[in-house]
Amino acid sequence: KKKRKKRKKKKRINYLKQKTAYEIYQCDWSSDVCSSDLRDVVRYMNTMPQTNRLPDFLIVGAAKSGTTSLWAYLKEHPEIFLPEYKEPAIFEPKAGGIGEWSSYCKLFENTQGYKRIGEASVSYLMSPNAPKKIIEALGRNIDIIIILRNPIYMAYSLWGHMVREGYEKMSFVDALNDEPRRLHDPAFVEEAGRSEERRVGKG
Repeated sequence: KKKRKKRKKKKRINYLKQKTAYEIYQCDWSSDVCSSDLRDVVRYMNTMPQTNRLPDFLIVGAAKSGTTSLWAYLKEHPEIFLPEYKEPAIFEPKAGGIGEWSSYCKLFENTQGYKRIGEASVSYLMSPNAPKKIIEALGRNIDIIIILRNPIYMAYSLWGHMVREGYEKMSFVDALNDEPRRLHDPAFVEEAGRSEERRVGKG
């Protein structure tokens, strides 16, 4: 009877591992079923060998504040593992990163011997839903790294980036003056989202 129960449990967990992050995270968070499903997956991952660990720290932003440099510096440390894929954004599906929970877990394969495991996704900082998802998936002891920058310099840097990528046609001053209108323009917001997806996709 115990073996049958164990096989049934393993089969259920394997099924849950194949579910997309969207399916897991977009369900009703007040539902015990949804939360228990995710906990089963996380519990299973945590009992696997140390070659398959999940992150114990996250770099969450802010954008254009040095996160890529920090990510690159930490990758050089022999005891810290960060995947080559920057901005997997599993906890903020709208950012256009990795959508499959199983694909996210594969980023952290073969991490045996590392003392710290992390990833960097700046979309988490501004996401209203990411904090709860992170706690559910990675636990309350997860370390969060946030880099802040003078907002004027950050805005100018972001504007320059968008100009270089071909998404911004206005001057910096004109873009600032037009920001209130843009934020209430559904077409602009939608295009901005697609631009972010393309930016993240370039990794």
